[in-house]
Amino acid sequence: ALYDFDAQQPTDLGFKRGDIITLIKSDGNWWRGTLDGQTGDFPSNYVQMI
Repeated sequence: ALYDFDAQQPTDLGFKRGDIITLIKSDGNWWRGTLDGQTGDFPSNYVQMI
């Protein structure tokens, strides 16, 4: 993660800068992933593929 993201909706995945998110689906501007047992959506411009 490049930046912190605070979940705004129950389906969002919140994370902190530096977190490693496992990507499930990349579609458009919002992607779906998992982190620490939580699954949700997040803006693709907040992360970088590694």
